[in-house]
Amino acid sequence: MKKNYGVLKTSGMPSKLSTLVSKISAIPNYDNAKIIGEFHHYMKENGASEKHMANELQTVLYYATFLGSYNCLLDINKCEQILTFLNTKQKDENLDPSKRWITTWNDYLGTLKHFFRWLYNQRGKEEPIPTSEWNTLQFVQIKKKNTKRLSPYSQTDI
Repeated sequence: MKKNYGVLKTSGMPSKLSTLVSKISAIPNYDNAKIIGEFHHYMKENGASEKHMANELQTVLYYATFLGSYNCLLDINKCEQILTFLNTKQKDENLDPSKRWITTWNDYLGTLKHFFRWLYNQRGKEEPIPTSEWNTLQFVQIKKKNTKRLSPYSQTDI
């Protein structure tokens, strides 16, 4: 069953960057919309590809919509506040016996880690700070889930 994220479609189809950018202002919390707009500007200024920006924005928009109008991204300080969202991606084994949802869960985790690292290390700074110097706050130090899926590639293909 698809989750309802209000202003965002959840059909699984990739969204165009321009469509996602137009939806930033529809985020229910004004401060979150402003922060996400700044994140988009940062990615654009640093040469991120359109596909990368679209993927990152889509996840952050989903998360901000999930938080609703009363929860600000700046108030997130516990891993449970992120895990609650990530766990909405978990599917019943009957619906997803190969557990492909784990890849989505891990992708969303990676995006949210990147976003929060940007938020607390780069946002508001005039000069760019290399990402290698960014600190990862404790509440986003969440481990990826392991997948037991077999790779379609053999060792010689890699």
